[in-house]
Amino acid sequence: MAVDIMIVGATKSGTSTLLAYLGQHARIQRQEPREMMWFKKPELASEPFPESLYFTAPRHDRLRLGKLAQLMYHDEYVDRLRDLNPNVQTTAILRDPVARAYSAFSMGRRLGREPLADFGDALRAAADDDGPGSLRFQYLEAGRYAAGIERLHERMPPGTVHVIILEEFLADANAAVTALADRLGLDVEGFGNEIPHENASRSARSPDAARARRTGVIKRARGALPAPVRGALGGAYRRLNLSEARSEPIAPATERGLYDYFSESNRRLEELLGRPIEAWHRTTG
Repeated sequence: MAVDIMIVGATKSGTSTLLAYLGQHARIQRQEPREMMWFKKPELASEPFPESLYFTAPRHDRLRLGKLAQLMYHDEYVDRLRDLNPNVQTTAILRDPVARAYSAFSMGRRLGREPLADFGDALRAAADDDGPGSLRFQYLEAGRYAAGIERLHERMPPGTVHVIILEEFLADANAAVTALADRLGLDVEGFGNEIPHENASRSARSPDAARARRTGVIKRARGALPAPVRGALGGAYRRLNLSEARSEPIAPATERGLYDYFSESNRRLEELLGRPIEAWHRTTG
């Protein structure tokens, strides 16, 4: 099959790290681009699945591993995955939704999408935003995981949906992926004991520079450059304008409000999993 294992979300929950970790196994061939956009873009999805774009090396009987962090949020993306391979092992890695929301806010600041410096102010402004690409979705709706897991269970065959909790994965990666490994017939030791550090959070020294980099004129100019030149310029931008993120604590009132907001979805998720998510309970105070 074109894809045997698919990481489908959630956004800002460690999907890149899980891709790198699972890809360490000798019997797994991971995708090469960062995201498998074929499922998302209609102009791509109307064409046959481009195996050579995502997997340039021969398969050699390895299981193929793909990732699209936004896939679990959209009916049509899930349907395309099912149509491509009904027996694909679909894997969602989920993070404490409050921490995930703050990470999405930090990314918005880094990319110049979020003009407000205070997280609470940004949440209040986002409440009136709407749509699948809105800040409301990025900060709030994307953390209501139960709806996404229910979507997967409704649209994918029984026994093919796996949920991994990020905090449990970071504490004991092998234990967190055991059920998936068993389903795939893989020895869990083959993943190793080291968790790769992928896609670390960064902050922008100059939000204005980050916003300018995303303007239409500059984006078109970058697109006209040869790939090596674009890569060199991108590296220079990351060195000059991005620094290791230092997160300030979330204001207690903002944090309490978010835990209240996510509480019902978290309860439904625990029912779907048939167990409590203790790692998240400890953070609620």
